[in-house]
Amino acid sequence: DPDSDGDVDPDGEPDSDEATLFLYDAIGGWDGLDAEEIATQIAGLKAKTLHLRINSPGGEVFAARAISTAIAAFPGKV
Repeated sequence: DPDSDGDVDPDGEPDSDEATLFLYDAIGGWDGLDAEEIATQIAGLKAKTLHLRINSPGGEVFAARAISTAIAAFPGKV
């Protein structure tokens, strides 16, 4: 799987030991953060540690719960 430094890592090897997710907008809605896109990104991470940076004014409860579920399913340390 190609990563940001252009090399190809063996399957199952992390691209990096750490990843950071920035949630800096409203959750859901027409112009807020898309829960499906965020969940897909989290599921695709191969890092061992996920750092969360959240600065959100709020948003849709169901979208927030979907993001929360994706974060809880992350196999590494959050």
